[in-house]
Parts: sequence; structure tokens; C-alpha cells
Amino acid sequence: MNKINDLRNEIDNYDLKILDILEKRIKICEQIGKIKKENNISILCEGRENLILEKLYKNSILPNIFIEKIWTNIFNYSKNRQK
Repeated sequence: MNKINDLRNEIDNYDLKILDILEKRIKICEQIGKIKKENNISILCEGRENLILEKLYKNSILPNIFIEKIWTNIFNYSKNRQK
């Protein structure tokens, strides 16, 4: 049982690291949104999401659909924060 608890603690630590990274990503997106507003640039950057997804697919062993579902949520939240 100790091994399971150790592994769960390791997962908990990674969850906190993932959360921290996502928060940092969102803060950068907010900065980009501010710059876009100041320069009257559209929030949407055509093709960028697909480029990001393709890069992620190439650099991961996870199924593409899993990556797509997670990043689609990240993209949508990021765009909403930029508005």
C-alpha cells in the first residue's frame, strides 16, 4: 500500500506543477490579449491552434484525440481571457 501512496503523492505533485504551468500560460495569453486590443488585432490567429496541435502530436506518445481535447479547452479558455 505504501507504493500506491507514494505513486499517488507523485501524481499529486505533478498535478500541482501542471496547474502552475497552465496558470503561467494563461497570464501570457492575457498579456497577448492586451497587446492585441491596443493594436486592434483580432483575438483569433488563423491556423495557430492547428500548428500547435501538430507540434504536440509529433512530440507525444499520447493519442491525438486526448491531446486535442485537452488543448481545445486550453485554447478556448485562453481566447476568453484575451477578450
